[in-house]
Amino acid sequence: MKRIFSLLCVMVMILTSSACAAAPVSEVVPAETLASVPAGRADVFIEALEKDAKRMMQLGGVDMQMYGNDIRMADFSVMPKAYDLRDRGYVGPIKSQGNWGTCWGFACSAASEISVLSKLGITAEDFTQIHGQPMDLSEKHLAWFANGALPKLEDYPEGDYPYPGLENQAGEGVYNVNEETEGQNIRYNSGGYMAYATGLYAAGMGPVMESQYPYTANDGSDSTAADWSVPEEARFALALELENSYILPSPAMKDEDGNYAYNAYGTYSIKNELLHGRAVTIAYHADQAMDPEAELNMYIDFYMDLNLPGTREEIKAFLLFDSGVLTVDDLSPEEQAVAFQILLILQEEMSVEEASAKAAEMTAEEIRASFRFNEDSLEEPAEEVEADSQEEEIDLYALAEKMGIDYDEFQETLLLQLEADNDIYINTKTYAQYTNTHLATPTHAVTIVGWDDNYSVENFLEDKQPPADGAWIVRNSWGEDYGNDGYFYLSYYDQTICMPESFDFVTSYKAGVPQSVSIVGMDYMATASYPAIHVEEACSYANIFTMDPGENVLRYISVLCGDLDTEITADVYLLNENAAVPTDGILLDRVVKELRYGGYYRIPLSHDFSIPDGSQIGVVVTQRTWTGDNVKYSVPYAIATSQKYLEDFNLLVPEDMASSTYGVGRIGQGESWVYQDGQWYDWADVICDLQETNDLAQYFSYDNLGIKVYAYPMAELKSLHNFNETVSYHGASMEVCSDCSYSVIKP
Repeated sequence: MKRIFSLLCVMVMILTSSACAAAPVSEVVPAETLASVPAGRADVFIEALEKDAKRMMQLGGVDMQMYGNDIRMADFSVMPKAYDLRDRGYVGPIKSQGNWGTCWGFACSAASEISVLSKLGITAEDFTQIHGQPMDLSEKHLAWFANGALPKLEDYPEGDYPYPGLENQAGEGVYNVNEETEGQNIRYNSGGYMAYATGLYAAGMGPVMESQYPYTANDGSDSTAADWSVPEEARFALALELENSYILPSPAMKDEDGNYAYNAYGTYSIKNELLHGRAVTIAYHADQAMDPEAELNMYIDFYMDLNLPGTREEIKAFLLFDSGVLTVDDLSPEEQAVAFQILLILQEEMSVEEASAKAAEMTAEEIRASFRFNEDSLEEPAEEVEADSQEEEIDLYALAEKMGIDYDEFQETLLLQLEADNDIYINTKTYAQYTNTHLATPTHAVTIVGWDDNYSVENFLEDKQPPADGAWIVRNSWGEDYGNDGYFYLSYYDQTICMPESFDFVTSYKAGVPQSVSIVGMDYMATASYPAIHVEEACSYANIFTMDPGENVLRYISVLCGDLDTEITADVYLLNENAAVPTDGILLDRVVKELRYGGYYRIPLSHDFSIPDGSQIGVVVTQRTWTGDNVKYSVPYAIATSQKYLEDFNLLVPEDMASSTYGVGRIGQGESWVYQDGQWYDWADVICDLQETNDLAQYFSYDNLGIKVYAYPMAELKSLHNFNETVSYHGASMEVCSDCSYSVIKP
């Protein structure tokens, strides 16, 4: 359930000594066993999960606004009217995602790079001078492993799995159904979400430096036909350790009726992160999903790979004609001939040879006159079309009903969405955008680096002006030639802004800390968002971890939070041999932390604890969340659409809107737990019961609960410290370094 990672530190190390912190009180907790607690269904959790499955289905499988309609007031009086992280020197040069759909990876990497530089307090230029390389993180590494699952167990002989201890999680992650036919490079066009980066970084899968895995094919080219793979042994490499991620509320929320509602607290939260030196990633609706020129080149490459007639320039002319940018009058006779042949091949399913032969028989005038070609031959008898349509309609209605979807309402919404997606929202004279409908689909991820409250509404399209001045300064990933030297403005009131998130990394380490850490976790399924179960009565959740062989030292835990304004209480247990539940052992420590936002949080323990060889650790977390009306207990969890969802839902949408990725989570018995009303329930049993009894839950994949522990090898600590003093400490033995007073408690 873990992996040793080497911290390839590239930042300035701040060296400080370590002194003893406040003392914990060791407590022996009465042993509990499953036999002592009546078995039963975890109905309160299952009912909450069923409600969430229904909600997620109505959202199309992805919760773009994690906090729902939780709209709050915010005080802007302390905020400057304008702010730009570029002025502080923390923002590096603009990058280009090239011919791949990796915008989300570029957005997350940019936010991470800026956060690190800001925390170090040095400019991008100074970092390069100090370290001999820029603060530049690898988007290639991030995108490859986010969209590539852990290796399957059956692909290795027994005992040879590359990640010992992760056998129960083998095969967990994201899959693309087209990978077998289109090759592994399709991972770079599988898309992604900001939470993908959160999950990977929290598990120790990156980030790594660009110099290790640069954004090129492995032959150094930028060809999409070349090999872009990253070796499997690099999966758990990292140059920086994630400390916290912050999932922020969005300025664009929805009210109880599903209509757009401006959320001032979202705007305040993004500004506050920027003031703290953390750039913010967002998704929004872009008029195109990638750099238009790069997208065009990608399609040219695709057509060239099909061995269609024409040179690159002639195929480019055909694509511009086919998309309506050029008319027939704009094409030369040679380009018209090539376009005619391609249309014959695509629409009449002729071979290249047949199309070339037919074109050779015709004059240029006949070819020109034929661009309204063969429409009659493509039509079927009306009664046959009606019969086929009726058969399809019956099947789709039944399928939609099975998925809990009103088919007529779904199709009506889909048409409105398509209409919204086809509109234009950005003013290409000023590169200022305001999307005036929440129906437009979020299609692109970018990074906010600043704001300007006085940015005038006059800068936006005349027929799409926001209700007030004010815009975000946004960094794109389409190269410096796009927009304002790679940047553009996005109105505060854009109705498609969603998934805002920022990242905070460890940039300083105390003297005597090992540069190897084992991040022990069990949740490796990349997920778009982290919903939470909410219940009225007190409840907790937990993970049981089996530690690596050898003596390890616990220093931190990390927890996942899915709510605003949450109090975390975490109890850490050294479990008895053959412990049945997460509290069956000695309570080592209790830590409490107040969190403003959801995300992943690394929390230091009160002391460092030496854990005997092969021991088990139980971490029990209780989250109390203020929901706006009252306080509820919450259990955050990971969810992704399953292969079954992919297969069924794609039948309800046009082919060009179909998805190709799905998630697989693996939950072993005795790994994750939930607790309420005096009883522990195995999370594996909860999910099994849920999916056996609820049809909608079968459309989703679930993972282990989001708790991790951080352990360091005692052998390395002994090489760094002079442990020649042992003292008694609250009933436990404490080893103390005589040189720096660093101490480790031995329970």
